[in-house]
Amino acid sequence: TVGSAVARHVRNELAQSGYALFEAELANRVVYAEASIVGRMPIHIDAHSAAARDGEEFAREVRHALGW
Repeated sequence: TVGSAVARHVRNELAQSGYALFEAELANRVVYAEASIVGRMPIHIDAHSAAARDGEEFAREVRHALGW
């Protein structure tokens, strides 16, 4: 879970080990399971959902890291 003690610990350990981390985090959301059942992406189910925003932010960071 985003922001949990476990998530903070893992992020801290990875950072201390020298891994570059994205700021975006993907929360555990019901829509991910629902989307997989119908073979869609969360953004196609509800473009304004929190899951869609999470995915967009993550994708933006990946594109930036790749220089796109």
